[in-house]
Amino acid sequence: EQIPGQGDFNLADPQNTIKVTGGASNVSVAYYATDAHALAGGTNTLPVIYIAPDMTQIWARVVDTNTGCFRISPVTLDMLPAPIAPVLTPLEECDFDNNSVATFDLTGTLNGISNALGNVIVTAHETYDDADFHENGTQGANPITNLSAYTNILDLTINGTQTLYILVQSADTECYDIAELQLIIHHV
Repeated sequence: EQIPGQGDFNLADPQNTIKVTGGASNVSVAYYATDAHALAGGTNTLPVIYIAPDMTQIWARVVDTNTGCFRISPVTLDMLPAPIAPVLTPLEECDFDNNSVATFDLTGTLNGISNALGNVIVTAHETYDDADFHENGTQGANPITNLSAYTNILDLTINGTQTLYILVQSADTECYDIAELQLIIHHV
């Protein structure tokens, strides 16, 4: 949800097609802005990614591919709000060996986000590109697995601080947000 109250609706999503067709086979679905356009058919269809305000009504033309018979149905676009990650408090640890390395427990931060927002999947990543990666319905790549004892990476630590990227993804939609978490190493 980049603009409050407005969403990007994937009209080609198989789950949406099942909702419109009831799971019927041998049908094709096209979406139109008005019932008149849907009744007429043709190429005046809506784009696959349709940007619209919440609760916008569009029209589906469902055609039986065996007979050519069709029906027109109204479809209301219901937007689920995207998760908005909070600004995160940096985690700080002492470096008793003065080697610029410390061990951090990330579980409290991730659990705090999950508990505050509810119905989200929260993962930590070492790079923004890993957090923002999406392919074939999968979000995030290379999540950090040792959350209770994460050791900062020297190559990613600048002036005693490493930034992690926290992916906060809705459990119900493809919507997500990414927050930065600073890991601060204090030399003793």
